[in-house]
Amino acid sequence: MAADPARLRFVALDFLRFTSALGIVLFHYETALYNPPPGSIRLFVNFDAGVDFFFGLSGFVLYHAYGHRVASLDQVGTFLRRRLARIYPLHVAMLLAVATATTIAAIAGFHGAQGFSWSGVIPRLLLLNAWSVSDKLYSYYNDVSWTLSVELALYLAFPALAALLNRSLAGAVLLLAVCVAALEVASLVWNVHWLRLSFNFGVLRGFPSFLAGMCICRALPMAMKVWRPGWVWGVLAGLSSTGLLFFDAPRELILLAALGTIFTVASCEMASPPSGRIARILSTCGNWSFAVYMSHVFIGMAFFWTTRLLIPDLIPPLLRGALSLICVIVFAQFSFHWFETPMLRLLSGRGAASAVEKP
Repeated sequence: MAADPARLRFVALDFLRFTSALGIVLFHYETALYNPPPGSIRLFVNFDAGVDFFFGLSGFVLYHAYGHRVASLDQVGTFLRRRLARIYPLHVAMLLAVATATTIAAIAGFHGAQGFSWSGVIPRLLLLNAWSVSDKLYSYYNDVSWTLSVELALYLAFPALAALLNRSLAGAVLLLAVCVAALEVASLVWNVHWLRLSFNFGVLRGFPSFLAGMCICRALPMAMKVWRPGWVWGVLAGLSSTGLLFFDAPRELILLAALGTIFTVASCEMASPPSGRIARILSTCGNWSFAVYMSHVFIGMAFFWTTRLLIPDLIPPLLRGALSLICVIVFAQFSFHWFETPMLRLLSGRGAASAVEKP
């Protein structure tokens, strides 16, 4: 039975957000634990592309929830307040935790630990660390927050993009095509491909994926009139886009596969939404995804440093990574229920229903 699109929560997409967050954890932990030299074979070398899935999914979900609710200044203010209430408290908490831990580690003489610096904290505190050329000197200050800096820029652009998309899907697609073409040309001049930007103008990386996600959401009801896929298509799309990450595929192809997965899985959910225990499991994992992503640097750093100091030879790297990942997931469960949800209710002024709003 098809679902009412206005009421649909897209819990399967939430679950894919969770798996993408886990993929980014694996990417960072592989680097931290094995320190592979440049050019060496890495299993999770492309898993950082999960952030592009985040941006595309963010555009899809936000247009679904707010596409027709940002037409006035009051609505825009409400939208921005709710979005910041969702992402900012945990961001500040993890930033302070990482800055404190690295400062203590530097004082204690840990190899590679960097001391406190306002130049490392202030741009991240203001979520400006992906808007320009950002010095990576203080890279231990939870720099996964560069994606939140990108999200903030996208939130600010969202009302104008929604207005354009509401007026003309073709116009939004044309803007998307022009942006991608310009970035492809610019990549020939830059020393880095636009889909590998992060600290340095990472906001340019997020814009096309975000707008593409919005366009998918806008086009989905029309597409559903001619194609109502079964869940086998959704599973195949997810497996195919994940499988690409294990190969040296072009980043554009990886992004297209991720966007195709969003379209296919969302179509499956509209045609036959998960229910019962399966829906609860998918939703629960989705609820943990933000804390998994935001906390894994701090938890991994603390766990790896502690075990390296106390029992350096007793725990092999693979086991250290697995134990740290378990700690991250446990922390994410407590964070969502006991920190993120109360802070969201407090700062956004919304009731219990708002607790599930995703970044």
